[in-house]
Amino acid sequence: QCAVVSGLGVCVPWYSEQVDTAIGIQALESMKMSCEGENVLAGFQYEHSESGGWGRFQYICCSSGGAPTVVDPFETGNSFFNTKSGIYCPTHRDRSGAFIYQRRSGPSDDTQDRELKFDPGSGEWCLTDKCERMDSLSPVGLEASGFEVTPILDFDGQFEGKGVSKLGMGGGDPEALLAQLKKPTRPKPPKMPKLEVFEPEQPEYAKECKFDQLNYPSKTELWEKMSDSQGEHELSYAVGEEELPEGNPCAV
Repeated sequence: QCAVVSGLGVCVPWYSEQVDTAIGIQALESMKMSCEGENVLAGFQYEHSESGGWGRFQYICCSSGGAPTVVDPFETGNSFFNTKSGIYCPTHRDRSGAFIYQRRSGPSDDTQDRELKFDPGSGEWCLTDKCERMDSLSPVGLEASGFEVTPILDFDGQFEGKGVSKLGMGGGDPEALLAQLKKPTRPKPPKMPKLEVFEPEQPEYAKECKFDQLNYPSKTELWEKMSDSQGEHELSYAVGEEELPEGNPCAV
């Protein structure tokens, strides 16, 4: 149910659950939109992936707990105005053709009749005992030491609230929402990467570990000497002994 709410508070964006759209229109049942507390749903928008494989709703929740605040003036602070302040209106012209302005209303408690008029002899605009020279027959824009003259703007007007806009895209009908969605384009498949080629390397075994030369106990040069970190040593073998002699390569 929709209604017009005046004076909404702070608004925060939220997202529904992201759902796989392969199941069709039933996916909308899983995209639930909920605003907690006294927040109300102010609007929503459907989002989908580039491939169309998933979808979700982005929606906005706004606070409605506070009542609208209206500023209603009831009086004027007289301390902010001097006794000469007020609204001056032209009433008649003097002999030079300049208007003579009389005060019609004022914010202060001063009810004395006051005039703003031009002195042709000195070329000054005077407000009672305060005068300021200005080479113009209009006092608008005059800035004197004790006063200044500004035009009055018409603040009359009609200000009406426009309310909330009507729901678009089918008024929230799921069928109409899906019908107006742009059909997503399938992305182009990426190019096949170039594979690296690795060639196996045949390890080079030490001569003592090569099977084709492992012909002990025959007499070969291979088994006569053994090289290690201490240098090269001559080997001696004793056939039939239970314990191998020191320096035998098969001794552990």
